[in-house]
Amino acid sequence: MVVSYAFGDSSDAARRLAVVHRVFVPLAERVLDDVVHRPPGVVADLGCGPGCTTRFLAERWPDAEVIGVDASATFLAAATSQAPRARFVRGDVTDGGALPAGCADVVYARCLLAHIADVAGAIATWCSWLASDGRLVLEEPERIDTDDPVFRAYIAATGRAVAARGATMLAGPLVARATATLHGVVLNRVEPHAVATSDAATMFALNLATIGNDPAAGLDAATTSMLASELALRQEDRRSGAITWHVRQVAVAR
Repeated sequence: MVVSYAFGDSSDAARRLAVVHRVFVPLAERVLDDVVHRPPGVVADLGCGPGCTTRFLAERWPDAEVIGVDASATFLAAATSQAPRARFVRGDVTDGGALPAGCADVVYARCLLAHIADVAGAIATWCSWLASDGRLVLEEPERIDTDDPVFRAYIAATGRAVAARGATMLAGPLVARATATLHGVVLNRVEPHAVATSDAATMFALNLATIGNDPAAGLDAATTSMLASELALRQEDRRSGAITWHVRQVAVAR
């Protein structure tokens, strides 16, 4: 099953993923601190995109072999420049043959299961790539709280676009369900993360060019234009409090 990424691999998509990484990397740092207790030899970054997370992992563990996996040749070309020390594999992250069994001490994926229909199957595949005493570390949005009507309209449209591909944008509850009976779960929590209005608006605006043209998002031209204008205004507002992500973090040990 090839992963269908609803948000594309354009230059705007790459810029958006850079903002996503900057905004959410504090959560990644904390969860990796909490569950990885010795320097890994091999680290796999699944759905690595343009390489922001890959570079982060390579800088965090400079002696590790870091492998980025993504289906997009466009993203992998950018990732090679972004993280030159890493090695990259073009492949489907749901294909068990994309990496050798038992190859990685850490397998990391952020906001990737939100684009995969068979969450439990993907997690089982990723666990098979773990070396003895390795860690699979997952981060997925559980919910997004906001009273801003523009943010709410954008989030609803994005959810429809993702759902049309058979996946669930707020995949945190699916991850909790899929890992509830797994042996080796060493962490399962939901972390609230307040995001500045400007950062949320920037991420949403960069993505609107893609989902605004996607019939599954259910946006007409007038609504898309209105959202674009309102998001542009919010990019100047650097206050927090208008929107909070709640992120499910799960770690599974082999």
